[in-house]
Amino acid sequence: MATSTVQEDWRGRRKGRQTFELVCPVCKKPYLYQGGPINAAKRQFCSHACAGLGRPHGNVTEATEHPTVRDTAWAAGLFEGEGHSSPTTRGKSTQCNIAQKDVWVLQRCLALFGGSVSKPNKRGVSYWRAYGGRSRGFLMTIYTFLSPWRRRQAEKAIGNA
Repeated sequence: MATSTVQEDWRGRRKGRQTFELVCPVCKKPYLYQGGPINAAKRQFCSHACAGLGRPHGNVTEATEHPTVRDTAWAAGLFEGEGHSSPTTRGKSTQCNIAQKDVWVLQRCLALFGGSVSKPNKRGVSYWRAYGGRSRGFLMTIYTFLSPWRRRQAEKAIGNA
């Protein structure tokens, strides 16, 4: 269903928004979307929460190995020097990043903890990234090996601070 509130500006051009009634594929609730028909066709979910449940994130992979204590200490040292953790922009989730020019190091993190590895940017830096539960699991796994400053950063990212 689409209703429109189209008006003309002083030049006689049409401007305005249409209202579309769409159904979220995750929660099956109807919701209203205001905008153009092209964006309504792209819009699939009623909220960011449903979007996170409804579609997999790009190139996220599962862990293929179980980390040993030595692997955990190695990852903590890498995160201590090159990593960053924070709540996401809206504060409803957690994210972890490790920046590195040597992609094999990031591939090792990917094998141990899952997540995703980005392509190198203009400076040749790639990023290992983890979001949500995977990020919280990673932070809790390496927590005992972190410095007090990084522990506070991890607690803030997880939401315990």
